Amino acid sequence: MTTKNKILLLLSVLTFFGVLLAMFQSFGSVIFYNIVIEPFWMFLWFFILLLPIFNLIEIIKNKDDWNKYNWVALYFNIMSIAFIMKHYKIDFF
Repeated sequence: MTTKNKILLLLSVLTFFGVLLAMFQSFGSVIFYNIVIEPFWMFLWFFILLLPIFNLIEIIKNKDDWNKYNWVALYFNIMSIAFIMKHYKIDFF
């Protein structure tokens, strides 16, 4: 059980650092149906949208014990979402 939690934490931290890297580094772009897409961002969006859901599922399933790995991973997910919202100039409120 703790192995899954540590893997989710590792993926969340790597995604967070990937967001920071993608914000300051320019990667190659691909034009797909007249839309410019960076493949690195597509990879990050996949993890940014799914990891918080998986962390919340683990927190809800294991509500009897306090699991710090899932809470720290959820914090990194929220920070990643906040940085992406700032990068794409999406208002919080």
